[in-house]
Amino acid sequence: MVGVLIRMKLAMLRNSMTGGHAAEMALGAVLGVLTAAGTIVVAVNDAAISADVLAVVFAGWTLGWVLGPLFAGGERNDLRPEHLTRVPMSSRTMANGLFGMSLFGIGPAVTLLAFLALVVFAVRLGIGPTLVALVAVPATLATLVLLSRITIALVGETMRSRVGAALVAVPWAVIVACASNIGVLLVVLGQSEMLRGDWPAWLPITLRVLPSGWGVAAVEAAGRSDWLVAGGLLVALVALVLGLLALWSRLLHRRVTGALGTPAVRPKVSSRTLVGRLPSTRLGAVIGKELRTWPRDMLRTYFWFFALWFAITYSALPLLAGVTAYLPWAGVALVIIAAASSANLYSADGSALWLTLMNPGVERVDVRGRQLAWLLVTVPVALALTVIGILVDGQGWLWPWALGFLASSIGTGAGLLALLSVMVPIRMPDAHRRSANPATDSGNITGLVWIMIGASVAAALPVAGVVLLGTLRDDPLLRWSGVPLGLLIGGLALWLFGRLTYRRLETNGPELLEKLRGGNPNLRAKPGEPTVVLVEPPGANGMRVTIGLCLGAGWIPMASGVISLILIVGGDASRTLWTFATRLPEPLPVPVAILLVGLSVLVYATGARTLLRLRRLRREPATTSAAAVAA
Repeated sequence: MVGVLIRMKLAMLRNSMTGGHAAEMALGAVLGVLTAAGTIVVAVNDAAISADVLAVVFAGWTLGWVLGPLFAGGERNDLRPEHLTRVPMSSRTMANGLFGMSLFGIGPAVTLLAFLALVVFAVRLGIGPTLVALVAVPATLATLVLLSRITIALVGETMRSRVGAALVAVPWAVIVACASNIGVLLVVLGQSEMLRGDWPAWLPITLRVLPSGWGVAAVEAAGRSDWLVAGGLLVALVALVLGLLALWSRLLHRRVTGALGTPAVRPKVSSRTLVGRLPSTRLGAVIGKELRTWPRDMLRTYFWFFALWFAITYSALPLLAGVTAYLPWAGVALVIIAAASSANLYSADGSALWLTLMNPGVERVDVRGRQLAWLLVTVPVALALTVIGILVDGQGWLWPWALGFLASSIGTGAGLLALLSVMVPIRMPDAHRRSANPATDSGNITGLVWIMIGASVAAALPVAGVVLLGTLRDDPLLRWSGVPLGLLIGGLALWLFGRLTYRRLETNGPELLEKLRGGNPNLRAKPGEPTVVLVEPPGANGMRVTIGLCLGAGWIPMASGVISLILIVGGDASRTLWTFATRLPEPLPVPVAILLVGLSVLVYATGARTLLRLRRLRREPATTSAAAVAA
């Protein structure tokens, strides 16, 4: 059975090497080989330091194996246990077969190459340490593969409850926030003595206590001729592999037999709750349905808590460098990420959209109800984060800035999340067909995040202008008028985008349903009628790259320029870490900050112009007969 599953895995890899997925796998393989080569380079350094560094590097590889499959989609390109439920085999046999299958792939091959650094390190210590390393390398690799599989299985169990979905979102949000705020981490690391080789005494010991460091410790023990310790560590590694395999077998049994966390019985809705007090109207029914869905749909719960943890982590991370300037903007960050991750409302419904389409005239109520429900879920928390952030930061002059930006972002987000849900739907499995891994079913929302950031920044520009003018004139009334202006802009965005959404739903509802079901209505034609084939115009790939870069990077100079102006006007320009305009000599800070804002507008205009050009070229498809297409 193991051989059969391995051949199936190789066939899946071979057949999946097409199009963009092949390029993605090739790029991952190249980056992995380069990282593995760097790991081997570590082993050929001075023997006195390479053991500690190897332990650090191996711990990093372990962390990558534990968290990497979650970000990459977990079992997206693998054979799932559910595919084998009809095959007469025990859970242990299935676990052995899937484990053997998991050892074949680009990831295990690259990791094995990286772990050969331990062999290179052991060769300098003698024949005995080399033999120990030859046993430790495959055992460590097997441990990492099993840890990865068990992590995915545990996520499956954890995501069955709301608390579990909130907990699963924590590591993802922390990692993304750290990557987004890498400048702060570089400052902190630059101040750390670890980079100068002055490591705390507990770190090398801790790294060797972890399973990823047992191989390094065994080789070191063999180099000292301490064979009892070396042999004991190897036995412990083998025992750990067997124990993890048994645990995974148990988790597989629970998974394929349907024993994974039976959903709890939902309590009846009390009339004292918000849902129970909603009016008995169509709008009240939609709001009530959405408020019930938010805590019951684990994917929505996961994304909302991801936005919450990201906002908190991103704003609190500069505290490591003694900077509190980010705290007042935690609420705005929550609104932007929560709106972007919620811009798949109809995608999450999947084929259930037909229930709405079969009731003509309810599109407007459905859209408005979804918008209001999102506001009820998000606004109180965002407002609380903003108030707490300003109070902790202690800068009272930021109140009109933060509240005005928050108001405009809330309305813009509530409007855009509905419009993007129907304009650029992300196909997702129906709720009863989803896997436990959010990365597998949620689709790629990176583009939605960039769009939401750009729209929120654009909506905040008039608010920033009014508050800035009031600050320069020392006019409190004009300065605080930025808050009602933000409410007005947000309200207009909510109304306008919502109107466009339900109009689109009224006219293109069937096409949206067809997309969510996986069909392609553009290629459908009746017998004998010409078929419209959408041919990619010349240079389409370059246009898409330009659009992605403009939408993805356009907000950076905008945010840098706006925040620089805020800090310059507030007289507190020294508290920021990454707005270089505030570091320039007078009188350059203000003109440079304005130039940054203008550069951002130019970048967004370039992206919008390229997008419109691409759409215009796509409206000129080549028309051929159905017989020609078939040929």
